[in-house]
Amino acid sequence: MVAGCGMKIVKLMMFAVNFCVWGAGCVILGLGIWIKVYESEYRDLLGSDNIQAITALMIATGSAVFGIGFCGCCGAWKERPIFLKIYFVLVIVIIITEFVAGIMALVYRDDVLQDITTAMNKQITEEYGQSPAITNSVDNLQEELLCCGASNYTDYADSLKWDAGTGKAVPKSCCKKPPSDDCNNGNSKGDPSQPGFIYDQGCVEKMNNWISDNLTVLGGVCLGLLGVQILALMFSCCLIRAIEEEKIYITSKMGCITGILRILMFIINVTVCIAGAGLLGIGIWMSVDTNTFEYLFTEDTLTVVSIITICTGTVMFILGFCGCLGASKRNKCLLSTYVAILGILVVAMLATGITALVYFDTVEDYMEDRIYSIIVDEYGEKLVANQTIDGLQEDLNCCGSKSPKDWADSKYWNHTEQLPASCCKDNQDCVDVPYPFEDETVNQQGCYESFNDWVNDHIGIIAGVSLGFILIVVLAMVFGCCMIKDKDQYEYA
Repeated sequence: MVAGCGMKIVKLMMFAVNFCVWGAGCVILGLGIWIKVYESEYRDLLGSDNIQAITALMIATGSAVFGIGFCGCCGAWKERPIFLKIYFVLVIVIIITEFVAGIMALVYRDDVLQDITTAMNKQITEEYGQSPAITNSVDNLQEELLCCGASNYTDYADSLKWDAGTGKAVPKSCCKKPPSDDCNNGNSKGDPSQPGFIYDQGCVEKMNNWISDNLTVLGGVCLGLLGVQILALMFSCCLIRAIEEEKIYITSKMGCITGILRILMFIINVTVCIAGAGLLGIGIWMSVDTNTFEYLFTEDTLTVVSIITICTGTVMFILGFCGCLGASKRNKCLLSTYVAILGILVVAMLATGITALVYFDTVEDYMEDRIYSIIVDEYGEKLVANQTIDGLQEDLNCCGSKSPKDWADSKYWNHTEQLPASCCKDNQDCVDVPYPFEDETVNQQGCYESFNDWVNDHIGIIAGVSLGFILIVVLAMVFGCCMIKDKDQYEYA
């Protein structure tokens, strides 16, 4: 059996992760077989031409993921080099496949979008309104992406199966939120009488925009997945080496895994140290140059925020310094300080999370009041206030704090009797719309509500990032403790 704290940790991690991979492979394989057996029930939704390819792809993918998870799980737990070698080869094949798939996706992106447009047009023209699966699928897509049709709402002019009803031009799912009873009225299909209340972007364009807007996130996820796969390759190599050579983990070189951990901890903590120095600099800047930040915070709040930023930057700088130098120099004192600071950081994060939940309403009220205050007292007089509010309204497609009517109380509107252009929908001209600003060219939702909607829509991503960060901190504590323990064993030996 392999020895050493680091090797045992890696063995347990590989078992746990690959057990989850094995389970995911079972699920994908089961779904593929299920769709294949009950093919007739899914033919309407997936299309007869695509269902064979989809089921074959799911079964093949599920089988591959199942095999990788089984080899990694069994090889790590039973310490079988043959399984670990197969696992190593399969992971390399997966990495190569991912690179090829990524290149093909970039090369044939326009063709894929055109195929999606053609397929959705066919669904709207020939099956929408007749097939419940297609109808629900298209409605859900339009409501989630805030779009209408494949290219635009005129696609419904050619819909053959959809019974529009008297005076209905498009389905209700095409109406902008909150929908009114007559928002989809029109003289004929695809010809709404109030196009301002209908989403004018097609769903394919929306999907393309979503991919472009989230390209950084998608790229980060792909790089993160690639990093995990490379670590899996490294760890499997180290396990194979330790098992085949039948060595005691504590050697004069302190083991393969300890060397990898030292390099990882050094690189990560250099980054943490630089980030801490950056935050420290920003905190000092906020304390010295209060005029630059006063549009975001009140005077008292700015003082508190600057102190928190300085303290956070200082802690991160010390943490990164101790972790970086402790790992490179194998210094027990610095590593012990590093682990202790991480422990305090975990407690602080949990306390912050609990406090945020307890005082969530208070934070919401502060944000609402602060946005309103900037609109009423500062917009039009300070450049930074203009940039902040305009950026917020353009990014969230909103107007005002609670509603566009907030602008009636502002110095800017009282002076110019115009709305900011950032309140207008889709770059339309709405600046001269009179009070109470109830016009289809004006975004009717307030920024406070839009921000809440954004948080609710992304709560899964926020929670995932938070849990991932906590997991990284806990793993850093475990690795730090392992390095301290291996250092003691090395010195004792």
